Amino acid sequence: MGCDQTLTFTADYKLRSTTATWSPPRAVDNVNGVVNVTKLSGPEQGDIIEDEVDATYQATDKSGNPSDVCSIKLKVNGKYIDTFNRPNVYYQ
Repeated sequence: MGCDQTLTFTADYKLRSTTATWSPPRAVDNVNGVVNVTKLSGPEQGDIIEDEVDATYQATDKSGNPSDVCSIKLKVNGKYIDTFNRPNVYYQ
């Protein structure tokens, strides 16, 4: 499985959130090749995410043996204006 990675998405100007889509991890069983990958927690494909959130997955082979839990960090980068303190300062 393609685990323990960080995927970065870019928000539109002045926004801190964006729609996120990614490829779920894939797994292969070295015995019979039949594997089911299940999302345990986190956003769904196409959800709007803000800042950072984790999506966790787990694979199970045909015999019911589970893999280690796989976590993918989804992170949003964006530029927005700090209008409260410094109106000309941009953050990224």
